[in-house]
Amino acid sequence: MQNPERDVPARASSAYVLERSFNGSAEWAFVLAYNKPDHIESCLRQLYGPTAGSGRAIDFVFNAQETEYLWAVQRGTLAWGVNLHEFLLVTCQDGSVHNVADLWRAFDYGIYDVDSDANELQQIRDRYITVDANGRGSIPAALLSVDWAGLSAIMPPLEEPRLQHSQRLRIQIPEEHPAPEADTYMETSPPAIDDLDEEEIEAALDDDYCKIYYGVQELSSEAYGARDADPAEGFIDPDPQPL
Repeated sequence: MQNPERDVPARASSAYVLERSFNGSAEWAFVLAYNKPDHIESCLRQLYGPTAGSGRAIDFVFNAQETEYLWAVQRGTLAWGVNLHEFLLVTCQDGSVHNVADLWRAFDYGIYDVDSDANELQQIRDRYITVDANGRGSIPAALLSVDWAGLSAIMPPLEEPRLQHSQRLRIQIPEEHPAPEADTYMETSPPAIDDLDEEEIEAALDDDYCKIYYGVQELSSEAYGARDADPAEGFIDPDPQPL
């Protein structure tokens, strides 16, 4: 995941941005920016399809506080976002299928206050989720897949001009965030820079948090230390740089 030179000018272009943020021992994000739905489909199937190691992926969701969002940036402005947990499907041992959002709510039941659907959440938790003595949850022998038909049906088309290879995308965060509930790098005040002064914050926002390169990259904060694994290991770029 090598980024182009930092002096590449940022453009007010349009792109889909797939973000995986990890908020465990280190705060960092695996970010993919592309200009076609087909590219995003390929990324999702690699990251969350049956060949992605479904058991590990489910454990990762429960234990590492992983956040997955798909964003649409229109002409340089963050315009749309959706929680991918609604479209990641888990097939349990008995053949029943649940999305990750519902399983997270069931896992949280009894740990946090959950007011609605309490009985259903308790049943899902008791039937499918194994919780160890340290409170770590997992679903044994589960298969993970992507509801691409459902997701693609709600993805907005990108406006021109669309981001291209070797270009940086400058993202303006609107006052009304399209997904204010998201724990994301796509915000104006990332947690990693809370202790910086105004000049340092401005530099960080201008450099790492509001500019995204076409393709695959990593966003991280040295303040949170090194990560344990490379989320792009084995990943095949669906739209590699032409030779």
